[in-house]
Amino acid sequence: MKLRPIEWLVFACAATAFTLALANLGREAAVFMVARRGPYDLETREAGVKVLDLFCGAGGAAMGLHRAWPEAEIVGVDIAPQKHYPFEFRLADATSYPLEGFQFIWASPPCQDHMQTPHRKHGTGWMLPKTRERLVGADCHWAIENVEGAPLRPDYILCGCQFGLPNLRRVRWFETSWNGFSLLHTHNHEAQCISVVGRGTPSWVRKKLGRRCPSIHEYRAAMGIDWMNRYELSQAIPPAYSEFIGRAALKVMAPMA
Repeated sequence: MKLRPIEWLVFACAATAFTLALANLGREAAVFMVARRGPYDLETREAGVKVLDLFCGAGGAAMGLHRAWPEAEIVGVDIAPQKHYPFEFRLADATSYPLEGFQFIWASPPCQDHMQTPHRKHGTGWMLPKTRERLVGADCHWAIENVEGAPLRPDYILCGCQFGLPNLRRVRWFETSWNGFSLLHTHNHEAQCISVVGRGTPSWVRKKLGRRCPSIHEYRAAMGIDWMNRYELSQAIPPAYSEFIGRAALKVMAPMA
């Protein structure tokens, strides 16, 4: 059937409206629940939540979870002291810390051995599969964060460009207990990027990004973090990422209709 010009115009407008609707839906994160875990109800599911933040660093992920669940109790665990961690902190080994008593667990095992860059290996690659094994056996929902290419299932793939963070290129993968997914808008870095890495900006990063070394103020603005030093920023994720995942998890933790 041959369409008249006006019919083509109507069709194009409808297709555009449908695409925009999908993009908007993605910002809310379409989450499918595969199982209910934990004693929650619609009124108290946030206030009763205790969150365990494994390999917590200086608290980028914790701050995002706090923004998603302002009433939740958050406990961070790291083997190194974290004087800037903004919530309750326990100096302990995250690979063996007890998991009982928490309704949600976040884990960010070391990423250095999984990076697709000329990094020196740290010998910590075993911590990710070990952590997953422990979390799969836990009686709660969880999320694991790491770099792209890490040996995990990327239920969510997030980057700074999807959250309006100023020129931030920082792709991270997230595996979740609920096999979540989202319809966020596409990855786009047409403008000059900022990448927060190491104690400085290596020559290969400057060559890749085509720019000078950013200042600490630019790093903080790009990450949406104002309490960390330069090294802590290089080990963190933007709170916007964990807030997004936390809001998705909260929907999953609601009772099934």
